[in-house]
Amino acid sequence: MKKNKLFRWIRWIGLGAIFFYISREAYLHQKIGGAKAPSAHALCPYGALESLYNLLFAGAYIQKIFISAFILLALTVVIAILFRRSFCGLLCPFGALQEFFAKLGHTIFKKRFTMPAVLDKPMRYLKYVILVLTVVMAWKTRGLWMSPYDPYAAYSHIFAGLASMWAEFTIGVILLVITILGSLLYDRFFCKYLCPMGGVLAIIGQLSPNRVVRNDSICIHCNKCTKACPVNIDVAKETEVKKTECISCNECVNVCPKKGALENKFSKKIISPLVILILVFTLFFGGIFVTQRLGWYSNVAAPLKEGETLTIEAIRGFMTLSDVATGLKMDIKDLYTKLEIPESVPPTTKFKELSTFVPGMTDEKAKEILEKDPGKPISQESKPSEASYVEEVGSHEWLAEPPKEPTKEPVILKGYMPLSDIAKILNISMEELYLRLKLPSTIPPSTILKQVDAFVPGFDFEAEKTKLESNP
Repeated sequence: MKKNKLFRWIRWIGLGAIFFYISREAYLHQKIGGAKAPSAHALCPYGALESLYNLLFAGAYIQKIFISAFILLALTVVIAILFRRSFCGLLCPFGALQEFFAKLGHTIFKKRFTMPAVLDKPMRYLKYVILVLTVVMAWKTRGLWMSPYDPYAAYSHIFAGLASMWAEFTIGVILLVITILGSLLYDRFFCKYLCPMGGVLAIIGQLSPNRVVRNDSICIHCNKCTKACPVNIDVAKETEVKKTECISCNECVNVCPKKGALENKFSKKIISPLVILILVFTLFFGGIFVTQRLGWYSNVAAPLKEGETLTIEAIRGFMTLSDVATGLKMDIKDLYTKLEIPESVPPTTKFKELSTFVPGMTDEKAKEILEKDPGKPISQESKPSEASYVEEVGSHEWLAEPPKEPTKEPVILKGYMPLSDIAKILNISMEELYLRLKLPSTIPPSTILKQVDAFVPGFDFEAEKTKLESNP
C-alpha cells in the first residue's frame, strides 16, 4: 500500500509539474514572443500529426510546427506501443487540467457522476470523427485547421487577454469552458469524447502487450476499481482491461484492497504501476533530453539570418511590424499602406496586435493581403530608373556616366517554395504566374510548387520550374 501511495503522489506531482511548465511557457510566449518561448503547437504532438503529410510529401512542415512536435509525437507513439495510453494517464497537461477540476467537482458534489449510457456510447466515437476530420482538413488546407477549434490552444493563449483569445479561438474558448464544466461533473470529459490525440493513441495502444488483469478467484468484488476509473470502465467485470478507452492511469490497481486481485502485466510479467510510471517518465523526458543534446530538438523560431528573406507563411504573430518589413525586404511605409495601418502605430507593434489598430485586421487576413500584393523589394523601389536619372542630371548629364545595365543573375526556384514566393522572385503578379502555369485561381498562393499536382493532376512541377527559370 505504501508503493501505491508513492505512485499516486509521483503521478500527481508529475502531472502538476507538466501543467505548470506548459502554463508558464504559454505566458512567456505571449509576453516575450516565440523567438524565446515555445508556442502550444511546438509542445503538442498532435500538431505534428496534422503536419505529417506536408513533411513526407513536401519536405517541409506547417509553419507553426517545430521539430519538437515531431519528436514528442514519436515518443508518445513509442510509449503507446509499449504501455498503451500512458501518455494520457501520466503525462498529458490537458488531462491534468481535467483531473484537477474533477477533484474539485468531487469535493463540491461529494459524488462522481456518470453519463447516461444512451449518450455515453455514441459520444465515445466523436474523437475518432474529429481525428479523421482534422487529418483530412490538414491535408487539404496544408495548415493547422484544428487550431481555432482546439481548447488546448485556446488555453495556451489565455495570457494574451480574453479579447484576443476570444477573437482568435472563439470555438476553442467555448470548448474549453465546456471541458472545464464537463470535468467538474464527469471525469476526463474531453479525453473520453473529444480528444483526437486520444483516438490515435487508443488505436496504436492495441499493439501493446501491457494491460490490467483481474484474478476473479482472489477478487472480493468490492467495485472500488470500477468507481476509481476516470473513464468509466467497469473493471470489476473485466478479466483483462484492454479497452481502447483505458488511459493506463493505474488508479484501479492502486485502490484494489486485495493483493493479487488486480495487477498490471507486460506480456506475462507482472509490473507494478510505480515501475511503469518510472519507465514512461524515463522514456519521455529521456528522449527529450537526448534529442536536445544531439541538437535535434527545436521548439522556438530561429532568428532570420542576415540577407535571408521571410516568406509570408513564416510571419509569426509575435514579430513586430518592423521585423516583418525587414524580413520581407519591403519599405515599412509600403507595409503600412498595404495593411491600412495608421502612421501613429509604432513599428514595434506585434503583428498579431494589428486588430487593435485596424478593426477586423487579423494576422491571417494581413498575410492574405500581402500574398496577393507582396510589393517590390526595397532594393527595386529605391533604385532610380533611367528616366529619373536623366531628369535628375538634366543638362549636366555629361558630368556623370549613364547607369550601367544591371547584370541579371540566374533565377533559381525550388520545389518547396510557395507560389507567392515564386511570383515575388520573378517580380510578377500572382495572376500572371497562374496564367503561365495554367492554374485555376482557386489554388491558394501558399501552396508549395511540388504540391500543385494535388489540385491539378499530372502537373509536372520540375518541367514548369525549368520553364520559369529559363524565361523569368
